[in-house]
Amino acid sequence: MVDFLANSIAFLVTFPLIATIIVYKIWVTLIRSKKRAIHATVNVTTVFYIVSVITVLFQLTNYLLLAHTLILLIILLACCVVVQWKTKGEIIFTYAWKVFYRTSFLLFLALHICVMIVGLVVTILRI
Repeated sequence: MVDFLANSIAFLVTFPLIATIIVYKIWVTLIRSKKRAIHATVNVTTVFYIVSVITVLFQLTNYLLLAHTLILLIILLACCVVVQWKTKGEIIFTYAWKVFYRTSFLLFLALHICVMIVGLVVTILRI
């Protein structure tokens, strides 16, 4: 049972696009609202994209970029808080967190696609 769970998590981290599609299909059938299903899918799969980008970059460079990623996420959260403070005059942390999490999803989705393309090119050129 532990092996199955570990293999499932490894698969979802390796292929987060497939994880996104699976989670979206599950949420659409449970919630029956596409907008809420998209938001729930983003909330669930953001971590998969972050871990996937870190893992693929480690495979390409043999350098663990975990600290760099955490610093990037902290800067992104600080930017979301500052923008909310400048636009609304007050900080509502739950709103800032939602914006941060959704922005992180978009950022790491784009990074995942770029890193996978670079990984494919590097692998092809090594052959």
